[in-house]
Amino acid sequence: MSKVTIPQLHEMKRAGDKIFGVVAWDTHMAAIADRVGVEIVSVGDTVGKNLWGHETIMEITMDEMITVTRAARRGVTNALLSADFPFGPLQEGVDAAVAAAIRFVKEAGVDLIKLDGAADYPEAVEALTRAGIPVWAQFGLTPQTALVMGIPYENQAGDGADVVAEMEDRMLSDALMLEKAGAVLLDFTNSGPVVGPKVVEAVNIPVIG
Repeated sequence: MSKVTIPQLHEMKRAGDKIFGVVAWDTHMAAIADRVGVEIVSVGDTVGKNLWGHETIMEITMDEMITVTRAARRGVTNALLSADFPFGPLQEGVDAAVAAAIRFVKEAGVDLIKLDGAADYPEAVEALTRAGIPVWAQFGLTPQTALVMGIPYENQAGDGADVVAEMEDRMLSDALMLEKAGAVLLDFTNSGPVVGPKVVEAVNIPVIG
């Protein structure tokens, strides 16, 4: 298997092929995912709560994300490696976001950066794109936006898709805006069976639901 590229993912969407991504938090799981041929290995900030015992995922730090992403990098040869921004750099402004993304590239060897709540920060998507750092833009009902929408993230399994369905126009608008800002992929969290397909149809870039 050869190294996956972002243009290859765009071609897969045009061809109607499925794109597979797996979350991994260590070298061995990343290596297994890479070996079976997934296109994306994603280092999620959920590692803070699910593996390291933080009370919420909002507590994980940039240094912790760099550490776990470096571990995953050692197991990935062919897939694209993505890392989640922890809560903080995006909210602190464009300069902080670019500086954090550069750390991920230089210190952890990521291929793209995933931004939670990206629809509220299109200027950061544009800035990272100008800096040559591909952006995987996450929107919808996400861990870092759920409380703003009135649903604790832990409870969204029952309510998230319904909330998103009620916000169809906004979700479509956000997707188009993020594509225009330069995002190379979209992560539509809690997309649901109605709005998800409409977003996939509306944009040219791949959408992971």
